[in-house]
Amino acid sequence: MGGGVQAESLSIVQDLAKLELSLAKDTKWLSERKRSLKSKAKKSVRFRPEVKSLIDQVSSENLKESVLWMQGFGSRSHRATDPNRPVRALKEKLEALMAPSKLSYKIEEISHSRTNQNTIKLSLMGSKEPQKKVILGAHFDSISGWMSRTAPGADDNASGSSNLIEVARILSRSEPPQKTIEFFWYAGEEGGLIGSAEIASGYEAAGQQVLAVMQLDMTLYPGDGPFILGSVTDFTTPWVRELLGEINQTYFQFQINDFECGYGCSDHASWYRRGFDTVAPFEARMRSMNPDIHTSRDEVKSSYNFEHSAAFSKLALAFALELDER
Repeated sequence: MGGGVQAESLSIVQDLAKLELSLAKDTKWLSERKRSLKSKAKKSVRFRPEVKSLIDQVSSENLKESVLWMQGFGSRSHRATDPNRPVRALKEKLEALMAPSKLSYKIEEISHSRTNQNTIKLSLMGSKEPQKKVILGAHFDSISGWMSRTAPGADDNASGSSNLIEVARILSRSEPPQKTIEFFWYAGEEGGLIGSAEIASGYEAAGQQVLAVMQLDMTLYPGDGPFILGSVTDFTTPWVRELLGEINQTYFQFQINDFECGYGCSDHASWYRRGFDTVAPFEARMRSMNPDIHTSRDEVKSSYNFEHSAAFSKLALAFALELDER
């Protein structure tokens, strides 16, 4: 998380100036946009046993294994000497994960113009309406301030990245989706939403049919208490937040507290700015978020809760399956 508000080589004064500029731009953009956000025709979420069966397959142990694996790189910074070393490893991990699947799928490595780091994309091809897409995203890069070379980024954002791997694992062993489900592990989020900005721009230019976008950025630190989640209200779409609430009431009954981030704080903002509908559930309200992100201390510890993080894989899985049926 951060969207480039903090940068490795900037002084405190420069950081504050950049934050002020970012806030000013976002405030101006939001006031100008005011797009029509009337709730789409409501269709209540009905309980489906087959969805519950898949949700029950989410494993907190798998999440822990994946987070520790990502943390083990020491840093996943998009400014590293070889920023694609962990990216290549992730691609290999996904290839091994998907190899037994009977689904039609595609794994891609996407390069960018403003960073040398690449984004990884996994597509599960739709069997009936492949042109319609549900997008699940998380940024894969990490950052640590004051020129530190150690940026384990366990919570920010190995957690969200691992949530997506777990969702992909479960879907890869289930029935083919009707619509295409796309997973993104974005490059350069900490440098200013670099990877997602370029991708969302390309989707807008191509007129892609995106039903909704979910962003998972930080899911491991239960700052408001276990299973008390946050939901970002700015740069997200009311009907998608309402849908997430209905899904939660149908399958989980987690407590979800709305909060305003105050700026385009993660990759969902890239999609929202391009006119796509978004939602961004978060580990807690912003005031209760992990104090150790963007430091060498963001590594697995007793205050991190993998059962709490598993809630986000469950939400993302139910979200994708619900939109796939609509």
